[in-house]
Amino acid sequence: MRSAALAELREPTERTAGVPAHRAGAHLVARLLGEASPGLATMLAVALLGGAVAVAFALAVAYYGTIVALATGVDPDNYGIPLVTASADFGGVIALIAAIAALGVTVG
Repeated sequence: MRSAALAELREPTERTAGVPAHRAGAHLVARLLGEASPGLATMLAVALLGGAVAVAFALAVAYYGTIVALATGVDPDNYGIPLVTASADFGGVIALIAAIAALGVTVG
């Protein structure tokens, strides 16, 4: 099993869709350890969808958080940065889970 995964390092296969395997960290590690993986294309789709949703959420929190901070007379830098970082962490996890569920990702 390890030799097949190492072969993907040298030459992309149909499963890697032309993407060098060394750039597909989690997929490659799973292959090296003999574990199941949902596939490189699926993992990429989950990352892109989850990331896009998380960024949109973080932008909305930053925008409206700044408006509220200015309206209440506080410095947006002192209150906005912690608000955005905490919200982005939480929103990123939720977006990732939602992307996995939306794409129906299974291992195997």
